[in-house]
Amino acid sequence: MRPSVIELAAIAAVLLSLAQRTLWPGSATATWILLGLGGSLVLIVLAINPARWQMTPAALVVLALLAQAIGAAIGGELVNRPGVLVLAFAVALLALSVMFSWGMPAGRLPAPSGRYAVGVAASVLTRPGPSPDAARSLEIKVWYPATSEGKGLRFEPVWSDLRRLPEMPAVIRALLAYLGRIKTHSIIGATPDLRGGPHPLVIYNHSLVSFASENTLLMEQLASHGYVVISIRHRDQSAEYAAIQAGIPKPEQARDRELLAQLKTASSRDERARLSLEQFRNSTGMSAIVRSRAEDSLYVLNHMDRALAGVPGGSHDLASSERFGALGLSLGGAVATELCLLDQRCLATANLDGGLYGIDENRLLTRPYLMIYSQDNVGTNDAFKRTAVSFHEDVLANGKHLDLHDATVLFPGLKWFGLLGAGSGAAKNLHLQQIVTGFFDEALTP
Repeated sequence: MRPSVIELAAIAAVLLSLAQRTLWPGSATATWILLGLGGSLVLIVLAINPARWQMTPAALVVLALLAQAIGAAIGGELVNRPGVLVLAFAVALLALSVMFSWGMPAGRLPAPSGRYAVGVAASVLTRPGPSPDAARSLEIKVWYPATSEGKGLRFEPVWSDLRRLPEMPAVIRALLAYLGRIKTHSIIGATPDLRGGPHPLVIYNHSLVSFASENTLLMEQLASHGYVVISIRHRDQSAEYAAIQAGIPKPEQARDRELLAQLKTASSRDERARLSLEQFRNSTGMSAIVRSRAEDSLYVLNHMDRALAGVPGGSHDLASSERFGALGLSLGGAVATELCLLDQRCLATANLDGGLYGIDENRLLTRPYLMIYSQDNVGTNDAFKRTAVSFHEDVLANGKHLDLHDATVLFPGLKWFGLLGAGSGAAKNLHLQQIVTGFFDEALTP
C-alpha cells in the first residue's frame, strides 16, 4: 500500500507556499494561489478521512502561513518573510506529515487473487468451564467464498474488530481511527457461494495477545480461492497471560530471560534450535496457553453450526469440520500444531513463525507441515523435523516477525524501528499468501 497521491500533493503544495513566502514574499498573487492550493488539498484529504491525523502538521503550517499573509495584507507590508526559527519549525512539521503519511499510508489494500468474492461474518461462542467463572468467551470471525450480487454492498473496514475492543486504550483507538476509512475486500454478510461446496475449512489462531483479523489479507486470499477460514479470538488474553505468569516460579522466569538473551546472540542455526527447544520446555506458562487455546479450537470445530451462525442462509452446506487445516501466527502456530495433533480430522498445519511451546518433540507429526520462518527465527523448530512425515520449510526473505502480519502492509514505517525487514511489505505479504494457499491447495483439496 502506497501513500495517497493527494496527501503527497497537499504536502508539496504547502512546501511550495512556504518557499514562496520565504524567497519571494512580495508577490501577493503567488501567495494566495499557493496558499489556496495547499489549503484546499489539505481540506480535501481531511474531508475524505477526518481522522487522518497524519496531515495535522501540514494543516498547522497552512494556518500559520495564512495568518502571516493576512497580517501582512492588513499591515500593507509587501515583504514579510518568516523568521529562521519559524521556518525551521514549519519544515519540521511538513517532514512529520511526510513521515506519518509514508509510514502509515491510507491507500487501497491489495486485492485477493481468487475467483470468488469474499464474505465476512462474526459470532460469539461460550465454551463452558468447570464453573461459570471459568467459561471461555470466543469471538469468531469467518471469511468465506461469496457472491458479489445485490445492491448496497458494504465492505468491512480494515481491523474493525481491533478498534472495537473495550480494553483498547482511548489514545490508541483515536490514533487508529483513520483505518475506519480503509476498506478491505470483505463484504459484510455477503451471500455465500455454495458452488462446489462444502468448501475446505481452515482454522486460524492469532498470536499471543492479538485479535481475529490480524491477518485479514491472508484470510481474504484463502477465501477468494474457495476456503472457509474461521479465526478465533480468545477474550481476556492479557488477564489470562498475567494470571499464568504470576504463578510461574521465579527460577523458571529467570531461566526464560536468560534463554531469550542467548537466543538474540545465537550464532548458528543449530544453536538457535537447541536454545529454542530448551525455552519451549522451560516455559510452562506458554505451554498452558497453547493447550487451552487448542481446546478452544476443538470446541469451535465441534459446534460449527454456531460458529457459522453469522453467515447468511446456506451456512450448513458451506463447510464441514470433517476435514480441515490448521493455521496460526506466532504462538498461534503452536496452537495450530497442538490442534492437529489432538484431532485426526486435521489434514495439514501451517505455522507462521511460531515457536512450538507445549509440543513434545517426540510426538509424530503425521500430517503435512508447513513452517514459514522470518529471517531471525530460521531453524527455531528444527528439533521437530525428525518426527514429521512431511515437513515443508520456507523463509520470508528479509522478513521480520511482523512481516507475517497485516502490519507489513498497513504500517511500513515500522521498518524504521527495526520491526519490519527491508523491502516491500506488499511483496512479502504476497509471497506469504502464495505459499500458504499453495500448501493448503495440495493438502486439503481433492
